[in-house]
Amino acid sequence: MESYIVRTKIDIERQAGDSGRIVFTVPAEVSLTGYDVLFQVRDDSDEILFDYTTEASEITVVGQTITITLDKDDTAELSGIYNWELQIYDVTNVATIGKGRYILISEVAR
Repeated sequence: MESYIVRTKIDIERQAGDSGRIVFTVPAEVSLTGYDVLFQVRDDSDEILFDYTTEASEITVVGQTITITLDKDDTAELSGIYNWELQIYDVTNVATIGKGRYILISEVAR
């Protein structure tokens, strides 16, 4: 596995309590073959708020496209600015291929 440095952080802004998908297109120089994927959101105290994995079938990988299917219940009670990371991994390796702020806007309609 190559070593990667994420130089540009990406803001993801979502409505709290919404379902949907987040789609990443990964450059061809980053091979996804043979790796599982983890998408994780943490608060400022480093507590995991929620995470999704290919192992749990919440993330699909087709070619160089990673699709994360969001569960509305994971964010229904949250609002604020958090941190996210996208990692690929196998038994012996892990590489962070994306990171940034995860911004959740409070629900108005309930």
